[in-house]
Amino acid sequence: KTGIEIALIDGIEEARLTSLGMLSGLPLRNQNFLSLDIGGGSTEITIRNNEKITYVASIPLGCVTLSKKYFYQENTQPKTKEILALEKFIAMQLAPIIFEAKKKTYQLAVMSSGTAKALAYMDYYQKNNQELEDPNGYNLKTKEINALVNNMKSLRSPEKIKKYWDLDTNRSEIILAGASILNILTNILGIKQWTVSNYALREGLVIDTYKRL
Repeated sequence: KTGIEIALIDGIEEARLTSLGMLSGLPLRNQNFLSLDIGGGSTEITIRNNEKITYVASIPLGCVTLSKKYFYQENTQPKTKEILALEKFIAMQLAPIIFEAKKKTYQLAVMSSGTAKALAYMDYYQKNNQELEDPNGYNLKTKEINALVNNMKSLRSPEKIKKYWDLDTNRSEIILAGASILNILTNILGIKQWTVSNYALREGLVIDTYKRL
């Protein structure tokens, strides 16, 4: 009815566009960097330097789909066995991807998405007892991510997580699954620090379209 043509893209193209968007929002030019985007239904990983991409992957691991599969099916807080099952499944899905990613070199690790920004807000709130104005460029160390995940696992219920970090209701229901993906990937790859990017898929799409025109 609008006359707008809709084009579907796959996970690989999403990963490319997301990392392209990151280039416009952070000083990443002329550096090998790993980009990570944890979405609702999939997780995208890219390693690139400017326009050259050396690795790209899309994995069917998302914070929404995993939360529905392992948590909150009957509006109850997740049990220990469900958390362990979730972590085992994530590790199994990431195994072949990580095997290939370890062969590549990169100097920086950058992440975008609601999970990334929420963890930045949570870390800052926990340290300063006030809200973070802008998460773009915020750095999260591995030990800080581990601490956040362990704290969430001890609280378990979305209500307690929401209250503890003053989170949005929808985010508090899926943050544990999203943070678990990040935590496992971080520990296996041996990443010491992540930088959060506000710039991702939308910005990448605009830049890519502009270049095509």
